[in-house]
Amino acid sequence: MADASSSSIPYDTVASTLGVWIVSFFLATILYGMGFLQVWLYFHWYPNDGWKLKSLVLTIFALETVQVTTFFAATYDVLIKHFGDWTAVLAITWLHSAQLLAGYLSAFVVQMYFACTIFLLNGPGIQRWIFTVPIVLSALTELAMTLGQAISITYIASFTQIDKTTWIYSLLSACTFACDVLIAFALYITLMGKRTAIQEIAGLQYFPSRSNTIIRKLTIYAINRGVLTAIAAAINLILFLAMPNTFYYFIGLLTSSKLYMNSMLAALNSRQYIAQASEDEAARCWNSIPVHVLRSEPRRSRVATIATNVTNTNSSVYQDETSVISGFKTRFFSGQHIVKRIPSG
Repeated sequence: MADASSSSIPYDTVASTLGVWIVSFFLATILYGMGFLQVWLYFHWYPNDGWKLKSLVLTIFALETVQVTTFFAATYDVLIKHFGDWTAVLAITWLHSAQLLAGYLSAFVVQMYFACTIFLLNGPGIQRWIFTVPIVLSALTELAMTLGQAISITYIASFTQIDKTTWIYSLLSACTFACDVLIAFALYITLMGKRTAIQEIAGLQYFPSRSNTIIRKLTIYAINRGVLTAIAAAINLILFLAMPNTFYYFIGLLTSSKLYMNSMLAALNSRQYIAQASEDEAARCWNSIPVHVLRSEPRRSRVATIATNVTNTNSSVYQDETSVISGFKTRFFSGQHIVKRIPSG
């Protein structure tokens, strides 16, 4: 039954709490649906991926399922089971703690995956440690603050006392933002630093302007992984500090983990597109290369050796080089990195 005092609650209070709650739930379910579709597409398009990568995808999807399920249960509890009871709206239950833990655990798994990617791509040397240590420390601090926040909100048991956890929540959001920015920066520096090596592996060292287009596309895909999640973390922190006693920070908090899931799955599912684009680029390259250029340096690389007979075997050369390009894109996005083939530094 409705609480008698609920009729006196100002509209602005309802809009800034229940209204934002509903909007956040709407956005979270949309993003979860997008992630669900991408998971299905992933297993449909890439059945031959290794079990480690498949297990990673399933783990993230399972955590996001727990998060959205507990979010739905909390929404049903407030709007249906305790309809009109304002104390139920402001109460913090185990469902809220479960949402927080599941969402940030999902983010942590994705962040550690990217940290491993950066570590392996940099190969032996100090640079791999310079990039990955700050990322791992930020992610571990984020995980510790998540556990601290979950315990704290369970103890205070009311959103009216949420300001008591301001320092924990602020540090949690700041670490999330820093980790995402570090990942994007490290991926950019790593890929740009390996430009020459990647060109040689892909067989495009003779086409710097065109191979740069492919490498730039690969870099953009990598950086985009961290941009949306970093923005969500920043919005989360700003709204929490700038608009206390409201639920506006829910918009960043309850959608950010879905952005992690979707950004990672989008990268995995885009491998065929990038590989096909690379093959098309290679075809244009081979059709325009002067034959005497390839013949002038017969010992320079395997590509040049094959291409010395390009007038008679143009189709076989094209197939060989495009398969190398496709293989590189597949290994990069699937985590099967080419450490031994890319020199450090």
